[in-house]
Amino acid sequence: SVSMLMMRVRLAIGVLLCTSASAATTRLPMIRRSMPCVRSDPACMVSADEKAKLMRDIFIYDTVLEAQANEMAAAAEAAQKAAAEKAEMALELQAEAGTFKAKCKTLQAQLDDLQARSDEAATSAATLAAIQEQVIQQLREELSNVQSELRNARQARADHAEAMAELKAEFDVSERVLRAELEATITDST
Repeated sequence: SVSMLMMRVRLAIGVLLCTSASAATTRLPMIRRSMPCVRSDPACMVSADEKAKLMRDIFIYDTVLEAQANEMAAAAEAAQKAAAEKAEMALELQAEAGTFKAKCKTLQAQLDDLQARSDEAATSAATLAAIQEQVIQQLREELSNVQSELRNARQARADHAEAMAELKAEFDVSERVLRAELEATITDST
């Protein structure tokens, strides 16, 4: 981790402080094993300028390491926050997907119902049209029969009127004949 890395770097820099440049290169395996240098060793002696330069370098490295550690912590926090947001968004999307699936199923059921109703209405309309056609045909036949009966009735009425006229004419003739006979009988008897 970052703290472990910083500790190793500080240890390595501490080892460098107590060694000369040549000793540092010869003791590099010792730095990796994190073994401190013994200060009483003459090879560990460093001049004041080198020590000051190393202290400045340590300060710079420490500052850089601390800044990088802060950046890494901020990045880790941002990554954790992004992961949490991602998980939350995934849950929301799953919920919305479930809602959309349910709505889709509902709409499909409604569509199927409407299709069934439409088919039923089309069948009913065809049946009603056939029945209506039959009724219209029957009404036409009845109208034709009524018109025929009306013509027959008019003809019968005309025939009846003609017969009545003939009867009236015969009656008038008979009445005249009877009157004439009656008058003749009355005149003969007087």
